[in-house]
Amino acid sequence: MQWVTAGCSRKATFKPKNGDAFLIVQLNGCFLLLLAQGQNSAPCDWKASEIAIKAFMQTAETLPSIETEEQLDACITAAAKSVAEIHGICEGAATQLTCVVVQQNRSFRIYNEEKNTIFCFSEGALTELTTDTGFLKQGEGLLLLNEGFLNHPSRSFLSDFPEWCSLEDPNVGNTALLEKYISEETDDLTTIFIKAKS
Repeated sequence: MQWVTAGCSRKATFKPKNGDAFLIVQLNGCFLLLLAQGQNSAPCDWKASEIAIKAFMQTAETLPSIETEEQLDACITAAAKSVAEIHGICEGAATQLTCVVVQQNRSFRIYNEEKNTIFCFSEGALTELTTDTGFLKQGEGLLLLNEGFLNHPSRSFLSDFPEWCSLEDPNVGNTALLEKYISEETDDLTTIFIKAKS
């Protein structure tokens, strides 16, 4: 199975540094989508996000796979421990992690700290998977949005989504989406996109 992936992150205009970090990587036959959302009131949120993803990957790379709940838990625990270790050194080192493992059979294993929003699309329909941590669902693709989109006054990105998914190059849609919704009022915005190649 071949997949098309894209990701994009923009810092809020009022912040000196983007508090979010994300990673899309192929590992042991799966695609791994990671989004660490820094807490916007925390000065060291960006550091916490970077460390969480780095620690997650260091553990994941030592495992034979990341397809089981136990393997995913080991990576998440390593990320949380690493962030906790710098909390007293770097003021406000706080982030929330979302992880989706996309398997070859088009199913998704999800870990989400209920801060970010995950949509599965299949046969042209959107289904929100946000609260389905650990749930496996098959689909043609997936969109992961950070909380900033939910706080946007219009939330009309959902009506833009079908057209965005149909683009040959999802990076174009990713960038256009963020350009449209970024403003002085919004926090950092990050989105990750993955779909099966037709």
